[in-house]
Amino acid sequence: MGGEKLAQKNNVNAGDNLANKPEVIIYTSPNCKYCGLAKAYFNESKIAFEEIDISSDRKKAQEMLAKNGGKNSTPTLEINGRIVMGFQRELIDEALSRPKPRKREDIINNMFFDLLEL
Repeated sequence: MGGEKLAQKNNVNAGDNLANKPEVIIYTSPNCKYCGLAKAYFNESKIAFEEIDISSDRKKAQEMLAKNGGKNSTPTLEINGRIVMGFQRELIDEALSRPKPRKREDIINNMFFDLLEL
């Protein structure tokens, strides 16, 4: 599958504030009806996402399996670090409404500064 693009970015909200944008990755496979529904939902909601076709990238397929408990299920969505399997609009909306988890180094740096204030 030579020059195929394995992952593509959908930059619907390219001008939005990056700090408030959700981070969305959709692991897809060809002919997956629910993958199409998930992509359409994000496009209609003007939410940018990265699509990864697991059928053309074995490493990315393994990455998906590691994230979703070993289930070969598409779509598997990673939204702000949270995993949603299948096109489940309520769970997707809940994941989108929650803030991104803080990075470990940010937590450690904040702890250091909090200690300085004591």
